[in-house]
Amino acid sequence: MPVRDSPYSVENGRYKKPCRLVSKMALKRGAVEVSVVIPTYDRSQSLRRCLLSLADQSYSGEYEVIVVDDGSRDDTAQVVEAVKEKVGFPIRYFFQSNRGPAAARNLGIVQAQGNIIAFIDDDHIASPVWLSQICQIPPDGPVVGLCGRNRSLPGRTRVARYCAFRGLHERPPIEADGTVRHLMTGNSALRTRVLQAYGGFDQRFRAAFRGIAPGGEDTALSVSLRRQGLKIRYNPDAVTDHHQKEHLVSLLKESFNFGCNRMLWYHLEGRTISGPATFWRFGRAALSVVFWPRHLWRFHKEGLGWTDSLVFSFIEKASHLCFEAGVVLGLLRLSRRLGEVSRG
Repeated sequence: MPVRDSPYSVENGRYKKPCRLVSKMALKRGAVEVSVVIPTYDRSQSLRRCLLSLADQSYSGEYEVIVVDDGSRDDTAQVVEAVKEKVGFPIRYFFQSNRGPAAARNLGIVQAQGNIIAFIDDDHIASPVWLSQICQIPPDGPVVGLCGRNRSLPGRTRVARYCAFRGLHERPPIEADGTVRHLMTGNSALRTRVLQAYGGFDQRFRAAFRGIAPGGEDTALSVSLRRQGLKIRYNPDAVTDHHQKEHLVSLLKESFNFGCNRMLWYHLEGRTISGPATFWRFGRAALSVVFWPRHLWRFHKEGLGWTDSLVFSFIEKASHLCFEAGVVLGLLRLSRRLGEVSRG
């Protein structure tokens, strides 16, 4: 039966400590080596493909899959039950009211029995070697996690082809020393004890548009780990196939969400935030949309036809405008939140 509420207490957007049930589970840790956590929301058929791909893994150890349903309104629960009968690994299903992917992953962290927690998004399909590659984390030392590579699946729309052409979300940003600057939780793994020690993901990073990735919670965790001298490495052999956004509205909503949470991320990093500069960037982005046809030359020089160049240039400018609009809203939200704290 699905669990209807998250069994952890929350403080400052993170889980405070495991409940008694989790403490008992911790005693059993060792039988399961890896826990694969999948947050999901209203994407039952994508989730089904993801789960079936995890049944075709070359990994020889014991692993479990934890599906955390973040308040789905579709047939996600029924799909999970149907897949359970077809695979040879345990699938544990938990339901919570909609709190965002950070809260969903935190519930997965609390429930995990493995020494390593691997994260994969419900719109990814794991390659047969994915689990064995993503779990090649040293048992000790400063390297506490790995981040993999996402191949873009062929899209049916020009929006999906644009995302694939730009390589959106295909690999994390890499530092000169080979470490990952910002974690991509759609294809990653970390030591369980490290995730628990740092309180999981910051739940203050919420999506302005429900069902679209909010962005920022994985970056904030990366910053916390890096400050303590801990590192995440990139493993290009840990491959998943990723369904890119098919529709323009979904892509624009994602860009807006990422921009909205950028200000909170900057604040947590201690960066200087300039209000006038933020509004100036938004104005410049709005002006660039007016002249978006000039941008098509860049795409055409990269070998695209005129039609694709025209459409891709418009998508890029519109996405940038939505991102900067999100940044403005994020600044206003942050200012209001800091004002409430100072008055309190």
